[in-house]
Amino acid sequence: MGSPTRAPRRSPPTLPVPTRTTTAEPRSPGSCLNASARSGPGPFANRPRHSDRTSGSVRAGPGGTSPCSTRVTTAPPKPSATSTTPRRSRAQAVLANLKNPATGRLRLFYLDERGSGPSLPTGCSWCLPRQRKRVKYEYPQGRRVNALATYGPSVRCLDAVPFERTLASDDLPCHLRDRLPPAGVPRVVTLDNAGIHTNNLVKAARPGLTKLGIYLYDLPPYSPELNRIEPVFKQVKHHEMPTRRFTTRTDLRKAVEDGFEAYRQRLQAKCDNELRLAA
Repeated sequence: MGSPTRAPRRSPPTLPVPTRTTTAEPRSPGSCLNASARSGPGPFANRPRHSDRTSGSVRAGPGGTSPCSTRVTTAPPKPSATSTTPRRSRAQAVLANLKNPATGRLRLFYLDERGSGPSLPTGCSWCLPRQRKRVKYEYPQGRRVNALATYGPSVRCLDAVPFERTLASDDLPCHLRDRLPPAGVPRVVTLDNAGIHTNNLVKAARPGLTKLGIYLYDLPPYSPELNRIEPVFKQVKHHEMPTRRFTTRTDLRKAVEDGFEAYRQRLQAKCDNELRLAA
């Protein structure tokens, strides 16, 4: 007898998979609402809406939900150093009039503060070939030296007083009364809006300074380019102080004094070499 043979296994027939076709419909103003809003008010319809963090206000739509398009308000950008505002343009015009040497009716000064740490930024230096110059970093906490300086471009005078502490509120009036060069004409001091320049003690001292012929002119905010003492600070810090690391605050103060004195002598020499009108 022969062995029985098995019939071949048949695979189940493949049925077509139904596909869902959709047609694009034009969007309406309320098409961005969710399904609960279209079907009716949801469970949180009576819940008060809070304004979003990035938007100024949120208006609730039908059913207590907010629409997709909300009114977004952003804060105005801060003016940059190159932008021109009416207040900055007015300050430029005032300073241009004050700097006119033909008037001779007043003397213009610029005042500001500058802090120096025990580790100053390095520019260029000398070292042996195939070696890298390394300057050890000094921790600046409680070791900074602050200098209060005035600069008169018309007479090429520079006066700086370093302090081994944080500047106080009464340092500015005392500096103006004791250190500002005397003149037979009114003296106008230009300064920025730092806290030490606008505190209550300085405001109370303004009438007394006015009796001495000292007038304070406040610069508009975000306009350091109008203060001509800023380039002086840069020159002193980067070119008049060759030592870039100080281990004691006394050495740092001595270096700040020598840097301002060196630049003051350079200004005086430049003033002596200028041509003058013949008699």
